[in-house]
Amino acid sequence: MKKIISIIITIISIGFLTGCNLSLTFDKDKPDTPIGGETDEHGCMLMAGYTWCEAKQKCLREWEEVCDPNAPIDTLSELIIRIKAYNNEESGISFLTSEAEFKWMVEGETETESLTIQGESLSADGISDEAYQKLVNFFKDNGFEMDPYNAMAGTISGQDGFKKGDLVCTVAGGATGYKEAEGQWIPPEPNKKDVEIKCGVLDEGALPVISKETLIRQALAQKHGKKVSQVQIAIDKETETHVRGSVTFLPVGEISSSGYFLAAKVSGEWKIVIDGHGVISCSLVRPYNFPEDMIEDCWEG
Repeated sequence: MKKIISIIITIISIGFLTGCNLSLTFDKDKPDTPIGGETDEHGCMLMAGYTWCEAKQKCLREWEEVCDPNAPIDTLSELIIRIKAYNNEESGISFLTSEAEFKWMVEGETETESLTIQGESLSADGISDEAYQKLVNFFKDNGFEMDPYNAMAGTISGQDGFKKGDLVCTVAGGATGYKEAEGQWIPPEPNKKDVEIKCGVLDEGALPVISKETLIRQALAQKHGKKVSQVQIAIDKETETHVRGSVTFLPVGEISSSGYFLAAKVSGEWKIVIDGHGVISCSLVRPYNFPEDMIEDCWEG
């Protein structure tokens, strides 16, 4: 009897030990995957959309929170992510996104021309006037310049245009609720706007070709607060990057005025280095590398 009991105990012991070994082997081979999916070396849940932000030393979703607000915006995808994150943080705005086609106005030789831009649209309804202003400030704070050719003002709606390099955006805001429904006008909701942002990449090769003369007239008009139609120039000497000539500003209720100008092409744009009636300062024009025959009468004093 004792022998039988001893055999049973031995079998049970062997089974127990075998089970433990199997359990240990199973646990050892089981993948060490945290709940929620794979993580990167910082522990950020990749499947949940988190990535490591070095600037803030934490995991975050880039479309919910800006990682580094000082990082440059160079691509359309970066711009869209930053717009979403900035407005989510600042105003709690959640945008609907979609592909978009929009018109971008550019200056031609004699009149403005329209280019078709393929890009992305972000829209939201019923945002506050304060949130809308923060949205506009986002572009200004990130190096975008307002483009007057793509700005429109109206009683119940308006649009601003912004440009940075080849990135272009229109920001349109209209009074919330101002829609035609079954033939009747619905009064707009006070201090609320429906907004749509459209952004894309401007193909510089599609821009209309503008003559050197017109570009210099535009630069002179901008410098002196004139209309381009009021500026007439005569070019005396020129190269691909430098021009010397005379300018006349046509009168609008005042006496016309004339003088000389020296213009140089800087970073692809024409800059009026000096113009007027007085002496030409050598120290002012020499840094622009004008040919000597254009500035042989400059004053060294």
